[in-house]
Amino acid sequence: MEYLKNYNEFNDDLILEELNIKSLFNSFKDNSNKKLATVLACGLLTTLPTQKAVNFIELRNDIKPNQKEILIDAINKYKDPSTLSLSHIGLNHIKKEEKLKLKAYKLGDNKITIGYGHAEPIESSNYDIGDEIDIKEANRLLNQDINIASEGIRRMFNQWEKEGIYIKVTQNQFDVLVSMAFNMGISKLRKTRFIKKIKENQIDKASMLIKTTGISKKRPGLKLRRGREYNLFVDLPVTYPNDEVKNDI
Repeated sequence: MEYLKNYNEFNDDLILEELNIKSLFNSFKDNSNKKLATVLACGLLTTLPTQKAVNFIELRNDIKPNQKEILIDAINKYKDPSTLSLSHIGLNHIKKEEKLKLKAYKLGDNKITIGYGHAEPIESSNYDIGDEIDIKEANRLLNQDINIASEGIRRMFNQWEKEGIYIKVTQNQFDVLVSMAFNMGISKLRKTRFIKKIKENQIDKASMLIKTTGISKKRPGLKLRRGREYNLFVDLPVTYPNDEVKNDI
């Protein structure tokens, strides 16, 4: 997307109207929560470079100093995805969702699974059902799978850049993308409506689609995971059934 070049005045509503986020901005003035700040920041960064988006907020006289601080903090959290890697929070999220299994078992998808959700086709797997590994090997496999998922997400954004589409994301949003790619596979994830809205930089619509992405009658248990990923994506608190994770990579 081309950045706006002709806005010399930032203390009016012209940009908000152009970006169709004026009503969202007014809602933020009444309810200054992190979710609204995250969505507003993304909307501003659709057409304004980071520093101009910060200037736009700093020069407004219709919001309070603490509201400016919340919005500027949200703006500065958005980064170039090619510079990001999975954070410690994202790593722990994947560990909590996948749960450690040291003994190989078969799922209903013709794959053998072991460790933190590491899956291999039965016909070519290095493991037989019932084989056991230690925690060190589980972490090695996890690190391997995370690198594949992370690189797949970065490659997706790089391909969009070649099309002239420049999207920034927060660390939490990148973590969720990696988690979903880890869970679904990058190819399957890229075909979803959720990713389509990310590509269109429609952060609010994309965030709502997280809740239903990849969920089916065969995989109803994903609903709770996607709810937690939605919260992480929009900077809301995340609560896990068992909040204790050990043996980090």
